Amino acid sequence: MKTDIKNYVVEALFELLKSKELKNIKIVELVKLTGISRTSFYNNFKNIEDVIDYKIENVVIDIKNIITLNKLRNKSLKKLLIEI
Repeated sequence: MKTDIKNYVVEALFELLKSKELKNIKIVELVKLTGISRTSFYNNFKNIEDVIDYKIENVVIDIKNIITLNKLRNKSLKKLLIEI
C-alpha cells in the first residue's frame, strides 16, 4: 500500500512537471492532484525532491535488474541498451 501511494505521488509529480518547473510546484497542489492528505504525503516523503529521489532509486533498481537478466540470458550489449 505504501509503495502504491509513493508511485501515485511520483506519477502526479511528473504529470505536473509537464506544465510547470519543479521550483514552482507546491506540495499542496501535488496532494490535491493525488487526492491524498498532506499527512499521507509526509508519511512517505520529506519534500518534493524526495519524490524525485525515490523515482531515481527505482530507475536504478530497474536498470540493475535488466543487467542481471541480460547476464542470465547472454544477450548482446546492444539489446541490453535497448531494454534500458
